[in-house]
Amino acid sequence: MRALIAAVIVAFLVGGGSAQAQDAKPRVRLHDTAPLTLRGVNFEPAEAVRLVVKLGDRTVVRKLQATRSGSFTSIYPAMRYTRCNGSLEVTASGRTGSRVSWELTPLECPTRADE
Repeated sequence: MRALIAAVIVAFLVGGGSAQAQDAKPRVRLHDTAPLTLRGVNFEPAEAVRLVVKLGDRTVVRKLQATRSGSFTSIYPAMRYTRCNGSLEVTASGRTGSRVSWELTPLECPTRADE
């Protein structure tokens, strides 16, 4: 009887953990600013993802594929991000419905004349 109860508890805990992982929302975060590097997590395994990055007046569109664990990394060697050089907008749309979008707005940074 105790073995059966222990098995049910283990099954519940394992099932609950995987349910939490399935409920995790996709995210894209700023991993590095120079060069600009974005890291996506919690997408569907091997999901095709369209990533749109707008930095100031420049827009780059990439088509990626998430790994089996649902992650990706995208590096932009010619782009550097600072909070003073314009807004950064990121939109990731997955073929199976995953979607995330965010924007970092620029700060009012002093110019040489202001110092």
